[in-house]
Amino acid sequence: MSFEEKVKEHKEISLKIRKLEEERKLLSQELLMLMPKNMRVVTAGDYQVKRFSRITFKTTVEEARTFDAVRMEEGVDKDRLKHLPTMGHPIPGLTESEYVVITNVANQALSV
Repeated sequence: MSFEEKVKEHKEISLKIRKLEEERKLLSQELLMLMPKNMRVVTAGDYQVKRFSRITFKTTVEEARTFDAVRMEEGVDKDRLKHLPTMGHPIPGLTESEYVVITNVANQALSV
């Protein structure tokens, strides 16, 4: 198989995965609607379906401060660190991984 054929196959598989993920998301929403609200775990044949909930906040620091819910944390500045190895500074614990991103140039030309 040529490089171009492999690229095309990779992109086709990526599109299939995206469609399947969308279908899975819709099925998950349907399952949530079908599950009784008061039940966290439902058994269906050989499967166990668990309901989870997650709380997310879109609160400003100022709003959180009114509830005494602000903390100060020290953390690693990864943006600053990632440029140091190219300048000759070794960083302990550094790993580098490579990956490919494939875009359809024909579709890009159409969307411009």
